[in-house]
Amino acid sequence: LIRAALAGADAIHGVDPRARLVYPEPLIHTVPPLRSDVVQPSRDKNASQFEVFDMLLGRAAPELGGAPPYLDIIGVNYYAANQWVLPGGRKLRWDGRPRDKRWRPLRYLLEDVWNRYRRPLFIAETSHYGVGRAAWIAEVAAEVLAAREMGVPVEGICLYPILDRFDWNDPTHWHNSGLWDFKRSRNGHYRRVLNEEYAGAVREWQEKLAAVGCC
Repeated sequence: LIRAALAGADAIHGVDPRARLVYPEPLIHTVPPLRSDVVQPSRDKNASQFEVFDMLLGRAAPELGGAPPYLDIIGVNYYAANQWVLPGGRKLRWDGRPRDKRWRPLRYLLEDVWNRYRRPLFIAETSHYGVGRAAWIAEVAAEVLAAREMGVPVEGICLYPILDRFDWNDPTHWHNSGLWDFKRSRNGHYRRVLNEEYAGAVREWQEKLAAVGCC
């Protein structure tokens, strides 16, 4: 896959050297179980999120042909499920009161990526589901603002999905995760319905971030 990415980059730049390439990867944070000395699986998993970028750069597996010019724009995909306990898999709660103390604020995860690569950076995917959508985007946007205040030049936030989608494995189950939901009418057709609370939070944070020259 790395060789394919490098070949694709060469082909694109052969046609237009001005082209910019985005490489999106999940941004994660795992922790070992409480009162456990089994810490290596968590350390290994956290390190694994950088493997693709390191190979594109040529820092890892240099025989694949990676080099610094290949790593251009970094996209990070970030959801509430991206922090969990390992081994075990239990998700860390971001919306609990009090919040799980092992939850690591997004600003520091973004800082890690910036300090490691010093490449243009943005959040390539994020969203939540159900009634938590507005709170989640407010959380992410506030953390991006905090990251920028720390000197991490996050360039933007991309919502995924914009339109609600059904489950990969079950087309009868809709996630209610979009900016627009779908409502099915009696004739079987679907119509888009804007989630007003979510949209309101997006508009609010668009204005706040635009005021500091972001996003």
